[in-house]
Amino acid sequence: MNNKISKNAFFNMIYQGLNVIFPLLSSLYVARILIPELIGRVSFAQNIVFYFISFASLGINTYGIREIAKCNNDKILLKKTTSEILKINIISNTIFCIIYFTFIFITPFFAKERLLYFIVGLQLIFNSINTDWFFGGTENYAYVMKRSFIIKILSFIALILFVKEESHYVIYALINSLALGLNYFFNIYKIKNYINLFIDNKYLKERLKPIFVFFATLLSQRLYMQVDTTMLGIISGERAVGLYTYPSRIMLLSTSCITAISAVILAPLVKAYKDKNLLEFKNIYRKCIIIILIFSIPLTIIYLFKADFIIKLLFNEKYYDSINTLRILSPQVLLLSLEDIYAARLLIAIEKEKWILFTTSSGAIINVLLNFFLIKKYAQDGVALASTITIFFIFILEVVIYYISIHKITNKNKFII
Repeated sequence: MNNKISKNAFFNMIYQGLNVIFPLLSSLYVARILIPELIGRVSFAQNIVFYFISFASLGINTYGIREIAKCNNDKILLKKTTSEILKINIISNTIFCIIYFTFIFITPFFAKERLLYFIVGLQLIFNSINTDWFFGGTENYAYVMKRSFIIKILSFIALILFVKEESHYVIYALINSLALGLNYFFNIYKIKNYINLFIDNKYLKERLKPIFVFFATLLSQRLYMQVDTTMLGIISGERAVGLYTYPSRIMLLSTSCITAISAVILAPLVKAYKDKNLLEFKNIYRKCIIIILIFSIPLTIIYLFKADFIIKLLFNEKYYDSINTLRILSPQVLLLSLEDIYAARLLIAIEKEKWILFTTSSGAIINVLLNFFLIKKYAQDGVALASTITIFFIFILEVVIYYISIHKITNKNKFII
């Protein structure tokens, strides 16, 4: 990869690392102040808001990166594109804000903690001006990393200064919401010259169809990723869920750090494809795959052969039944990292996102069927096996689709890996 992409990969890896380190430090501090019930109360409220944010976002982040990357250095087109996507985001989030706040104010279940749910609901309001996609499309990952670092430092200091007793759990939630909002306000200020919300609405409809495809894809991805825990809890109980939780988190952490590398190639791929520079297109993703393999293969081997050491090192004897679960999940480090390149980068770059919806929807169906048969007999190991098989199926399907699509576009076999 060229120097610019390498630097962006470096900055994005730091950014993802900050997203792991600071929440961990915050959790260690807050755990000393708040009892588990209060932390659970805040987490549950945030989880409710997360679902609303997921729907309100409409998959705009990935779509936005691609569309902004298409603008290249055309400032007029960049302003038009930014304004249109931001306006759709504002409208969508406004609708879901109305639904959310109506929901918490008329439902008796939330009566005792309405202040808490209002405070975490600020995240939904702030999400209306989320423009992280702009900086992904313009490949400005250095700014994102610096901004994130500053705000995380400020929020951690705020925790120490203002969260000092159990009654401060609402303040804890407020700090989290304001930190998120501060990120987005910084973004808006930085790109204010590219925003005009008084643009003609007639062009917005043209963007809705691809955005809804991204949205449906996002929902299907989350379905097959979240249904595991739900089915495991229903069929095998809470202990099995607990034994599955930590190995799956290890996988999530590992793949998040690795896919931070491939995340930065979407914009360059889009530009190369738009300019019909197929040689540059090929060079970018081939080099990225090599780097991904360098990181993911050793981790896969370590998790496979040293799962017992890792579980015993990180957790106590109560979690020793998670050892085989981690072994079964270990191929996912490699599979998810490669799948991310083909789905979230290559197929989107060549505008074949409809096929990603097909693969993830098919994977969700297969995952549910496998879970139903495997969980009964193997509990947490069964859900791990079902998940790994599903991801392997989706990866193979996406590779085949990419091969066929790019061959039809270029009619050049040498362009294919």
